[in-house]
Amino acid sequence: MALIDDLALAAAAEVEAIGLATDSTTEVTGGSYTRLAPTYAGSASGGKVDITAALEFDGPANTEVTHLIFETAGGDIFRPVATPRSFNSDGRLNLTSAEITVALAS
Repeated sequence: MALIDDLALAAAAEVEAIGLATDSTTEVTGGSYTRLAPTYAGSASGGKVDITAALEFDGPANTEVTHLIFETAGGDIFRPVATPRSFNSDGRLNLTSAEITVALAS
């Protein structure tokens, strides 16, 4: 497991910012929305690493988010969320997990 844990940490180190999207290509706009820099845990387990603190986004009220955007030097990676969430009526959305998982193909 040490190798996949190291790979998960290496992948997390490449993430410069996390953004939100309304589909697989369209980033949220409006309100005070901006991408935020995450802090990932310093260790991984089972090839998984997650953020250590919630990211508190401000944006357009009641807008549904279906994808996370992982910003890296190599470009943006859009990943669907398990359950879509919406900004609340005050335009707040707290992201509590942005897990990165690495697995070796068999």
